[in-house]
Amino acid sequence: MKRGMQKLPISYLFVLATLSATGLSGCNIFDPLDSPSGDEQLLSAARACFDQGDYQCALDHYAKLSTDQAETVAAETAFVMLDRAGAGMSSFTQVVGNGKTDGKALSKFATLLTPSAGEAKRLEIYRAYQKVALIQNNVQLRGLVRFVTGIALAAELLAEDAGGDGTYQNTDLVTSATVDSCRVAACPGSCTKAASSSFNTGSVVDITGNNPPAESSMSGALTWGKFYGAVQAVDQGLTTELATSGKFQNISSTFNVITTAGSALANASDLCFRALLLETGVGKND
Repeated sequence: MKRGMQKLPISYLFVLATLSATGLSGCNIFDPLDSPSGDEQLLSAARACFDQGDYQCALDHYAKLSTDQAETVAAETAFVMLDRAGAGMSSFTQVVGNGKTDGKALSKFATLLTPSAGEAKRLEIYRAYQKVALIQNNVQLRGLVRFVTGIALAAELLAEDAGGDGTYQNTDLVTSATVDSCRVAACPGSCTKAASSSFNTGSVVDITGNNPPAESSMSGALTWGKFYGAVQAVDQGLTTELATSGKFQNISSTFNVITTAGSALANASDLCFRALLLETGVGKND
């Protein structure tokens, strides 16, 4: 590895990924170069492009880096792809950046994604998620990418089912008449599916491996199986790879609840799964 090109720490990558959320979009902390050459200059140029919001420029420079930088390139490329899809860190930090949120974070994130929600955006986010396959050695870095892209994917799936008001809320899960009475302990009798919801059960799409399945696994109809797969990936990234604690513990606990209880529910009962999500705070925006 060339001098000056040590592996970047997780904290630095996270700060890099949150540039858009910190008001630095007009302040380039990396020196742009007209004709960059060599890994050090190419990496600096790629980050400069990202900082300026020129995603294609950033991706072009990342593509020129040597294999010595493969894992760094994979992680940073994933963040660029999320930004390009409108699901970048500026949105992420608004809802989960302080680590003090529960299932409401997903609803808030979904609401931010509703203006351009759709299958094309979902697949772009999933392609960013697939970058975990290129990060085999640095487990924490892989966990960070899995966590950030996984939660964006879960939120995007909800955003596609948000109806026409641009806000993901509990009445997108069940009818207004059954919001208060629909709980896991009483399901499914007390729950009535929201008329506008397109979600059905579907088989669980397991994307937790280090070589995620083809993007076709995330295409097509909205299913709780796809959503559950994304939530399962978030839980893995937080608890297994990042071994999170402290300020992200609340988020970790919420996703662990959905993962633990949801495995059977995702396939057994659409209404019970909706009740579980309500219980964990999904659908709340206050």
